[in-house]
Amino acid sequence: MSNDPLVVFTPSGKRGHFPAGTPILTAARQLGLSLPHTATAQELFNAVAANGGGDLDHSALVMALERLAGHTVT
Repeated sequence: MSNDPLVVFTPSGKRGHFPAGTPILTAARQLGLSLPHTATAQELFNAVAANGGGDLDHSALVMALERLAGHTVT
């Protein structure tokens, strides 16, 4: 007899059907879900775009964090 604990996974997430291309935060809102880290990333992207970096990729998030911290990462 094994002393290992038995782990049972029971899915309990919400499901919904959304058209392809639906922004994740829009879908989450419609399902009544909160995605705080995704929302934070979106706000950082908004800050980058507001400062002329709208054409930059995700690595530009560091620029937003640098601006908020008043410090440049070297």
